[in-house]
Amino acid sequence: HRRRTTYARAMRHALLIAALALCALAPGAFAQEPGLAIWERGNCSLCHGSFAQGGIGMGAPVGPNLRETRLDRAGLIAKISCGTPGGGMPMNRTGAYERVACYGLPLGPAPEGTRRNTNLEEQEIHLLVDFLLRHVVGQMPVTRARCAVFMGGDPSHPGCASVR
Repeated sequence: HRRRTTYARAMRHALLIAALALCALAPGAFAQEPGLAIWERGNCSLCHGSFAQGGIGMGAPVGPNLRETRLDRAGLIAKISCGTPGGGMPMNRTGAYERVACYGLPLGPAPEGTRRNTNLEEQEIHLLVDFLLRHVVGQMPVTRARCAVFMGGDPSHPGCASVR
């Protein structure tokens, strides 16, 4: 009887530790992801939507659906860094065009009409692209689990209420 009691107590203790460990990892796990923090700091959702689902016309968001993008890692890095010359996507790389070459152009001022959004260092752009490739690109449709990535890992977050 004593052995069973000791064993049962040890099992309860092990289960409690495992449950606490899962709680420590659960909803906030995504909130700590550096790529998500950079997505938020760059206000990427203003153009690409709350879940990177892009716009469907007639108002915001106006940016393309990043879940369906055909850009590979290098293409995403170039587009985020240098933007679209004279187009809708702003440049985000510190020193883009002036100190960091873009699209094979000589160093100098950015092409006319190229807007700047934020100043990200190379490492930050790589972290953002890692996040996009891991959680966004090719991840269709937007589900509650995919929504949760943007809501601190919580699929029951009110921000995911409209998602099936």
